[in-house]
Amino acid sequence: MSEHKYVETISSEFDREFSVNTQQLLSFIKATQIEAYEFIQQKGERSFLVRLDEKLKSDGVIEVLRKGVKHFDKTIQFFYRKPSSNYNPKDLANYNANIFSVTQELVYSLENTNRLDLTVFVNGIPVINY
Repeated sequence: MSEHKYVETISSEFDREFSVNTQQLLSFIKATQIEAYEFIQQKGERSFLVRLDEKLKSDGVIEVLRKGVKHFDKTIQFFYRKPSSNYNPKDLANYNANIFSVTQELVYSLENTNRLDLTVFVNGIPVINY
């Protein structure tokens, strides 16, 4: 992580089928929601990614980041807001576990090699494309 609190990633880390950085996404979930992470591993990462992809397409990125996604009987969060105080160490730790990353020259399609100049991710989910 850089002094600016973001991570530089490379295009090959991007899952073009599901349009997320799977490694970052699962790393964030493992760091903040270990039971949900183990549940995903038990049920299969692919079924989780299919569910996430459906929710991103139907509800949009902002709703998914705000409310999370229900996968079977577990609600999985994808972003933690800054807590209003430092009195709850777990909330602060979850907030500090957010992963902000940037990828230059992102190849995003399975059909061609078109590239986006710059993509910003929050916990593996793309939020800004340029």
